[in-house]
Amino acid sequence: MRTTTDETETAICLRINIFFLTRFVNPDHAAEWLCDPYGSEHGPFTVSSHSLIDMATVRQYNPARFLVFTWVYSLCKESSGMGRGSVFGRFGPVVCFLGLVGVAAGCGGKGRESITIAGSTAFQPFCEKLAETYMAQHLEARIDVQGGGSSMGVQSALLGAAQIGMADMVDLPAEAKQALTSTVVARDGLALIVHPSNAVPGLSSEQARRVFAGEVKNWKDVGGADSAITVISREDGSGTRKSFEALVLGKSKLAPNALIQDSNGAIREAVSGDPRSIGYLTIGLVNEKVKALKLDGIEPTNENVISGRYKIARPVFFLTKGEPTGLVKSFIAFVLSPQGQAMIHKDGLIPAK
Repeated sequence: MRTTTDETETAICLRINIFFLTRFVNPDHAAEWLCDPYGSEHGPFTVSSHSLIDMATVRQYNPARFLVFTWVYSLCKESSGMGRGSVFGRFGPVVCFLGLVGVAAGCGGKGRESITIAGSTAFQPFCEKLAETYMAQHLEARIDVQGGGSSMGVQSALLGAAQIGMADMVDLPAEAKQALTSTVVARDGLALIVHPSNAVPGLSSEQARRVFAGEVKNWKDVGGADSAITVISREDGSGTRKSFEALVLGKSKLAPNALIQDSNGAIREAVSGDPRSIGYLTIGLVNEKVKALKLDGIEPTNENVISGRYKIARPVFFLTKGEPTGLVKSFIAFVLSPQGQAMIHKDGLIPAK
């Protein structure tokens, strides 16, 4: 008799295959199969016994995004408890590869070229707008933009699961420098943000380091009210966090009790709802819900980043495996064109050119 783990792994493989029906056949029928591929309420893969994907999620899920996750997941099977002999361990990468071929064939059959861009969640909303504008001008093109973080962007480009990886880091990891072609498409400053009611106007670089390291625990120690400081940060693997740690924390470690959020928008919402909190995000996403602090007396603005007065900034990279060709080359050229760079500037980032 198979174990519950074997049943779950087999279910995952089945659902990867059946999932593509949502892309090319009937979403409703495929969604029902994904939730219960054996068509029985009492089968071994019913929603009640292995609720991996619900029907609503299936109908809106992007195949490329699902494949990026499952492919990387299969390569990490050792750390997640799946042995070499497991069903998913043996066949996961193969199933995902065949699925990718299916996506390419499905798009090609319709006369449309398709690419996937994955990575930085900070640059994701900007890239989505650029992709929408490009596709409006090139009806034969399909560009799917996904997040996942800069580390996922690097790994997706290395594995070929995405044709373009997005990474916003001060310095790319060694494997990316060696195996990938990098193109800077924008620059991005990071602002320290607090609740609008916070009376502190700014911090020195040393104060910022000590606050985010958890060494300073009360706002009164940096000129504010007598209340505890709540540090809010991005998750490990985020390019925004890696850049912030390199530029602000240096050799210090992030406060162990920091609250973790998975996007710039989530940090902004968390800070806007907590008068004691402090966080950081891209300058282009600062709005009336939060207050940006001066750093060493300098306002966090794009103008000050460009002039070199404000120091917390990093490049935004597009990463490709080899020199870009076809749709990848065309889209990167559009992003670097006067129109693309003007869009980046309008949305609050710093153009690469």
